[in-house]
Amino acid sequence: MNADNRVLESIIHCELLARCKAGDDLPCSKIVSVQDVPLQEQQVPEPWTGHLDRARLVFISSNPSIDPHEAYPRWGDDVAESVRYFTGRLDGGPGQIRDGKYSPLPDGGWSGAVLQGGGSAARIRTDS
Repeated sequence: MNADNRVLESIIHCELLARCKAGDDLPCSKIVSVQDVPLQEQQVPEPWTGHLDRARLVFISSNPSIDPHEAYPRWGDDVAESVRYFTGRLDGGPGQIRDGKYSPLPDGGWSGAVLQGGGSAARIRTDS
């Protein structure tokens, strides 16, 4: 596993999230408590989307959207699959974001538009 993937793993399996789920009162407890599910079913924190090792520009922002119906990695999922999900999310293959703004749903459908990523993409040009 390369350094980027180790960082990604440390974000999606953040020890503070696990401590919040165990009952510790931490600064992030309020956002963690929004998902009232056991730790293994908790949607993981979003580290980044895309191939960080090839990025020339990285947007950093909060991303408070949580859709319990989205086919999104959970704490209990295989780490290697979660790494593939986040790094390949914009590559256009099966189970990835469609048209740069629609997330897949477990039933095979698509979410509403993902505005955060679409707004960021509209601010940059990828052909230069």
